[in-house]
Amino acid sequence: MGHLVNSKVDIYTALADRLHKNPVGNPVNEDLIELLYRIYSEGEAVIGSKFPFGPATLEEIAAVAGIDQDKLQRSLNTMITKGLVVVLKRNERTYYWLSPMVIGFYEFLFMRVRNDLDLKEIAHLFDRYFQHFEVGIELFGGETKFMRTLIYEKVIPAIVDTEVMDYDRAVEVIKSSGGGAIGLCACRHKAIHLNDPCKINAPLDVCISLGEMGSYAVEHFDAKPATVDELLAVLEKSEDLGLVHLCDNVLHKPAFICNCCGCCCGVLHVTREFGFKTAHPSSFFASVNEELCNGCAECVEKCQVRAISMTESSDGTKVAVIDLQRCLGCGICSDSCAFEALDMQRRQEIYKPLQNKNELYMQF
Repeated sequence: MGHLVNSKVDIYTALADRLHKNPVGNPVNEDLIELLYRIYSEGEAVIGSKFPFGPATLEEIAAVAGIDQDKLQRSLNTMITKGLVVVLKRNERTYYWLSPMVIGFYEFLFMRVRNDLDLKEIAHLFDRYFQHFEVGIELFGGETKFMRTLIYEKVIPAIVDTEVMDYDRAVEVIKSSGGGAIGLCACRHKAIHLNDPCKINAPLDVCISLGEMGSYAVEHFDAKPATVDELLAVLEKSEDLGLVHLCDNVLHKPAFICNCCGCCCGVLHVTREFGFKTAHPSSFFASVNEELCNGCAECVEKCQVRAISMTESSDGTKVAVIDLQRCLGCGICSDSCAFEALDMQRRQEIYKPLQNKNELYMQF
């Protein structure tokens, strides 16, 4: 940070401190200060450091920040374009919310192609910041997770199909949203800027925004409006590619269904590399029928979180074995097994998502 004079360091440190006070914070270190310096202008950093908690009107922010409303409005408009601020309209009033890093401006920055920022440099700075152990603990170490896993519905056992709730079914989640938008996968877009593109060549345009978030993504992130049928087609395409469906961890009006690979996705990558769950699993887990398994290891290749390995059975043949500490119950392995040797079993304890975003953030 040698290029930052003390006065600027103080401004960006104040911004970092404010962001760290969010329900899910960002541990403050030099890498975070450097990252914020590349994303926020000095004026934006001042505004961010003084931003109220929760939604606030222009008048409320101006009073706290001590900035003329017209000047503040111009700055907020730029910050909205960057994804640093979210704008909400309720009861004919406009409110502004300072975006957290995750889920927030990290995703919003990479959800569109842009030339107002150096995304290559920012991608490397994010990557460096996320390497810090304390950052991983802050983002993923709690009992409550941001995201939850949705099983491929075609592998749900018929015997329990009627017992599966609509909130566990990606198709029903999409139908209840009434439509949305299709946009760029932020994680795969970031990976391209790191010169480390997706290892399974998954496409960028499979990120599903639902309902109001879909409209917001169209307006601010260049997403493409999509009907329910078009979103369902993306879901099917993602399953053909063996991607994991991750949905935000709420019952009421979930905003996203991400279709994720273990190599690029920030959530799955942690499970893949370090073995602990960073998303709530579905209501199912994978189980191997050793009599049907022929040891082909196709499931090992398909699993996005490395929850499957091969072991030697009692008769000396190779069979698949499931690491239940990693298994998210996504159903990819069962769907891809040509020998029907992998079944999905219902968990004894069924997780129920939080009611809404407010309840989710209260858990943090």
